[in-house]
Amino acid sequence: MDPRLRGDDERSIMTPLLLASQSASRRAMLAAAGVPFDATAAGVDEDAAKASLAGAKPRDLADALAELKAVKVGLRHPDRLVLGSDSVVALADGSLLDKPESREQAADHLA
Repeated sequence: MDPRLRGDDERSIMTPLLLASQSASRRAMLAAAGVPFDATAAGVDEDAAKASLAGAKPRDLADALAELKAVKVGLRHPDRLVLGSDSVVALADGSLLDKPESREQAADHLA
């Protein structure tokens, strides 16, 4: 088993989780849970990744994006335990909502 998961070496106890995201909500969730972490942007072209995964189920798309982010950050930080995450909002008709770029677009999503 990876020693970073066992917590039986000094480095694993002192090294915080590395969040592969700059998302304020994901940082807030980890902080509220008392999880020590650092955060870094994954630098993933999400639009290109989504285009290459066109037709994927929303859950599969979110899983693939989360894995892509974790792998990309993990390659830069091989000594760290990396958490990648993503969310996808799918409507009943199967259409996906992207992150709103403005308050107006967010309001439209909720209407």
